[in-house]
Formats: sequence, C-alpha cells, structure tokens
Amino acid sequence: MKHTQLFKASIITGIVIVCLFESRIASSESKKQKGNADAGENAAQLPCFLAISDVHIDTSKAVTKYGDETGMDLWNSTTQKISTIISTDKPTFIILLGDLPWHAKRDNPAQLNSAKGNTGFVLQNLRKIAVASKIPLLYVPGNNDSQGGDYDAFTVNGKTPFMLDAGGQLKWPMITGASSHNNNDPSIADSTQLKLGCYSAWPLGKKSHLRVIALNSVIFVNDKAYSANATDDAAAEINWFKNQLIDAVNSKDFVLIAMHVPPGKNAFLNTLHNGKGFGKNMWDSTLLYEGKTVQDAFLDIVSQYKKSIIGILGSHTHMDGIKILTDKCGGFSNFLISVPSITPDHLNNPGMKIISYDPSNNFSLVNFVTYYYAIGSTAQTGWENSYSFDGIFNCPQNTPIREYIQSKIFDKKDTTGFLQDVKSIYTVKSIMPNDNDMKTAVKVDHQKEHCTP
Repeated sequence: MKHTQLFKASIITGIVIVCLFESRIASSESKKQKGNADAGENAAQLPCFLAISDVHIDTSKAVTKYGDETGMDLWNSTTQKISTIISTDKPTFIILLGDLPWHAKRDNPAQLNSAKGNTGFVLQNLRKIAVASKIPLLYVPGNNDSQGGDYDAFTVNGKTPFMLDAGGQLKWPMITGASSHNNNDPSIADSTQLKLGCYSAWPLGKKSHLRVIALNSVIFVNDKAYSANATDDAAAEINWFKNQLIDAVNSKDFVLIAMHVPPGKNAFLNTLHNGKGFGKNMWDSTLLYEGKTVQDAFLDIVSQYKKSIIGILGSHTHMDGIKILTDKCGGFSNFLISVPSITPDHLNNPGMKIISYDPSNNFSLVNFVTYYYAIGSTAQTGWENSYSFDGIFNCPQNTPIREYIQSKIFDKKDTTGFLQDVKSIYTVKSIMPNDNDMKTAVKVDHQKEHCTP
C-alpha cells in the first residue's frame, strides 16, 4: 500500500501518455480484439519497421518489478520477443531510440562505469540480433547514453557510446546486415555530423527513396549538464538538418525523422518531484537559432518540408503517445509518434511498436501495433498483449495516420474526441491512474512567432 501511494503519479513528458484506464479496457474488449485483428491483417499486407526505446537496463538486477529499471528477466524476454517479431511480422528495419543504461548518477564514478558497461551490453545484444537476422538496425542517441553521463554531449573527450561495444564500434550508427554494397543495400546517406550524434541513412537502400534522419535532440534539452557548446552544436545540427531535407527533396526521398527527446511542453505531473517542470517546454527556450528558439526553428523547417516528411518518432517519456505539430499560423504540420519504454520504472508496462508503411503511397505511415509486457505475467514471454491505432480509432485499413489525424481530428477541431480515443489507445495496463493534463501534451505550438499571411 505504501509503495502504491508513493508512486501516485503517471508520467508524461510533453506527450500523450500510457496510463491506467481499466474501465475503458474492460468495456472495450471487443474493440481490443478488433484492434488485434486489424493489426494482423495490416501487417500481412504492408511492410513495417520495429521501434524500441528506453531500455534502461541494470544487468545486476535479476527480477523486474513496476517502478524498477529493466532487469535481466525482462531483457531476456524482450530480446526473445524481438526475435519473434522478426520471424512473424518481418520488419524491414529496426530503430533504437536511445537511453540504454540504468539511471546512474553522473557524479558517481562507480555508477557511471556500471552504466557504460550496460550501454555496451545492449548495443552488442541488438547488433548480434540484427546481424544474424540481416535486418538493418539504426541507433538514435538518448540522454542517458553519453560516456560523460546523463544529458552530456554525444562525444566527450573523443569518446562516443559506440566505443562501449568493443566488437562493433566501427559498424555503428547503423548495422546494415548487408554483405555487398550497391544501391539496393542499406547504407548511410550522411555522417558528417556524427560527432554530434546525428546522421541520415537509407535503411532500405538508396533506390528505395526512404531516408531516416536521426537527430540528437539531447543538445536541445532544457538541461545544463551538456559539457560542450550547446549553442554552436545546436546551430550546426539545425543547419545540417535543413540541408538534409533539401537534399532529400532533390533526391526525391521521403523522410522519417527520429529523435529521443521530443519538442513540446512537459505534461509530466510527477508528485514524486512535486510536479517539477510541469507545463514547461522540454527544449531550452533560451537556446536560439537565427533569432528563433530551437523549437520554433525546427517546427518552421518541418512545416516547410512537410510534403517530404512521412512522420516523426520520439521517445524519452517512457509512454506511448501521439503529438500534433502545428505551423506558426496554427495549422496542421505533421505528427509525432512516441515509442514507449522497455523499462517499467515510470510504473508503465514495457512496450515496443511495429509501424506499418505503404511504399506505394509515398511511404505513408498507415498503422502501428504496440506490443506490451504485463509485469508479473505467467506467460512464457510476457509479451502476449497488443493493440493497434486502427483498432482503437476505427481507422479504415491502410488509411495514412497523418491523413486521419488531420482530416478527422485537427481540421474538425475534434480534440475532445481525439483525447478520449488517445486515452483508450494508450491504456497499457499499469498500477497507476492518469493525473496528467493531456491538453498540455497533445500539441506543439510555436513559442514566439505569429502568423504572417
């Protein structure tokens, strides 16, 4: 009882959350079954990729409980589930959105060394799965991954997280799994800013015209632990990002943007920390780029090139979610899918996602299925639970998510209905209720700019 009271908060960091709505689940069991059926049908017809994030493993922990970092029992079950997904759903690539080790204190050398070892452990495990399965695996930096500690630069004293995987440090940031090198093979498109932790890649080969742009949004975060020059590094990354989109347009590529810390307000009302940070922007509003906040500059660029951008992936919140991005006139720009965490340390259930896309329709993202692990499950793997976007929102099969959100929700200003469905879809059962302001989390607005027709 004391433990439950102590953690009487659900966690969301600027994005709509995974939380407990047992009554909705109980009253919509048929809907959940339909969601699973739709997921299977869609996965059979369209290709998909697998997204995982926030492993936060502590290899010294044998058994994982709600509120814990990932222990070895959960991690072994997770890697088993990944292998199963590879066999059954046949994802064309895997994307790892960062935060690999447990939450070590950066000023504690023993803890920091432990975290480094755990980072290398996860990189090695997933690299071996990717190589054995011959599936590309892309890595995106998380705030816990730096060798300098939490929220530090990607490269510290010449050292990157990749060096912690002794057997594969030269193969990152993308494990291609390919033996030959031609335009049909997975390949890096640009790694000129890899020192900052950002790069672009063609996971399906250059001829596919699907480009993933991996950003290191840790640079943009409202945290002062960054030991390098955040202003210079942010400017360099934003410049590079814009040039990548220009190149994508010229190459007729469609772009998937991936990052760890998403833009937007912090709707993480955590009573353990007295609601610290609630309602504030997660990206540093004092960090400027050409007179704009970094967030405004990012949103302007995304809006300018929205025809080429199929969607955005984020994580960091440990929760499942969707965020609507707007342009500076308040119009719909794009959407961001949040990938849930493997760790249940925010009292959520562990989760991972397969996201379907349609190559015949400009690589539109058309559905996602969230698999989740119920802590304490008696099943062999614990990953027997799932739900789909199509099933919860009653979205017609193969309808692009972006099209559905814009036409059925944003243009009709049906945010109330959207929030209700969001509450339903993000109901991975946990031991906590939702005490967060979802309206704070659902949309990313420009901070200072006004519309100029």
